[in-house]
Amino acid sequence: MRIISAVVTIFTLINQALAGFEYKVSEDALDPKKKFSYAITPSNEQFQQSGQPVQAWLVVMCSDTYAGDGSARKFKQLGAHLQFSERVAIADRMIRWRIDENKVVQKKERFWNDGKTFYLMGPGTSEVVPQLRKAKAMKVEADLPWAGKVILTFDATGASEAFAKIPCR
Repeated sequence: MRIISAVVTIFTLINQALAGFEYKVSEDALDPKKKFSYAITPSNEQFQQSGQPVQAWLVVMCSDTYAGDGSARKFKQLGAHLQFSERVAIADRMIRWRIDENKVVQKKERFWNDGKTFYLMGPGTSEVVPQLRKAKAMKVEADLPWAGKVILTFDATGASEAFAKIPCR
């Protein structure tokens, strides 16, 4: 009986690790009436920084965006970012990524949220979410000041279904 239980537990953990994007809803800690939804998938790898393990997630959520034509028109669109469990960088860093067999994209941008967040969307990178909708995997290369060069792989399966549940109007 214990062997069957252990096998079921291992199978469940493997399925969760290979599940791809998952739709989630969270609420504001101070105002439970405010809820926000997002799709998230963990990296298949952790990396070490100063002897501590660091986990990364690929997150897609509805974001306020401003028109790139110089007007101050604000609109909502799905945006993608990398979220890290620890501060991994300050200032601008170069991140490279490839979604399935699409071209390699690189972006030099500031890390936000106390060095834990890197926004993938921006001028010249608006194709991220449309590519993720149909993707199987996304591979990211980041040259981080304290961890060095890390390669992360994200399972992007289930993206289309998860993104469709995110209200973004």
